[in-house]
Amino acid sequence: MKKKEGELGPYTSLLYDKTFKKTFSPDTRRGKRNLLNLLNDMLKGQIPQKIMDVASQQSELNDSGSKVSKSSILDLHCRDERDNLIEIEVLYDCGTSEGCEADPQK
Repeated sequence: MKKKEGELGPYTSLLYDKTFKKTFSPDTRRGKRNLLNLLNDMLKGQIPQKIMDVASQQSELNDSGSKVSKSSILDLHCRDERDNLIEIEVLYDCGTSEGCEADPQK
């Protein structure tokens, strides 16, 4: 496979919203495993128990109701080893008029 100019490898960047969501979707077996590993690695030392299960929650629209200006893109409901509920809200600020679909190199 021939690389395009400026391309670092054969894989797409996880900085793209769609790629990240596909890779870490709690709605698929592989994505859920990836998300559990990511969350446990990121939260190690910040939470007492390892996260064992995760499910997505419909994220809420902001007051304007606009999907473009929505700041909450992923709400997660997690269960740890002791069956405690942990709620995680993932936020983004792309800082571009195109949103997170924009080229992360720009």
